[in-house]
Amino acid sequence: MRRVLPHILRLILRRAHILIFGFVPVVGACSPACSSTAVAQIHDPAGVTFTVTRTDCDAIAKDSAVSVIANRDGEKESTLLLKYDPWGNEVPQVHIGDGGMIVIHLFKASSVLEQHPAWEQFKVSIAIDKLAYHDG
Repeated sequence: MRRVLPHILRLILRRAHILIFGFVPVVGACSPACSSTAVAQIHDPAGVTFTVTRTDCDAIAKDSAVSVIANRDGEKESTLLLKYDPWGNEVPQVHIGDGGMIVIHLFKASSVLEQHPAWEQFKVSIAIDKLAYHDG
């Protein structure tokens, strides 16, 4: 139950786009509410770099998300392929497989926040062995 309540709160806030007017948190000299850390960078021989980033937020409730981003080697523009609520500290496996398919595999995740089926000429295959919360 302890893990379910924050998840439900995050879904409500994300889905409803709630704006709370007049609420001004007092943070003073505190550090920023969110911090992002690149936890892995995977270079594929096809000339694509995948970056896995974990973002942890501590505003009203603790919230974490892991993003898998792709970009062509030497280019600054990047594209989000997958964003999920982590279930532990696992780093996903990412590579370009046969037929130009980007394969993202992780053993477990709490929930999927955003996913994209394709990027440029690549199709994206996402495999999660154990997913705690399914949308829809």
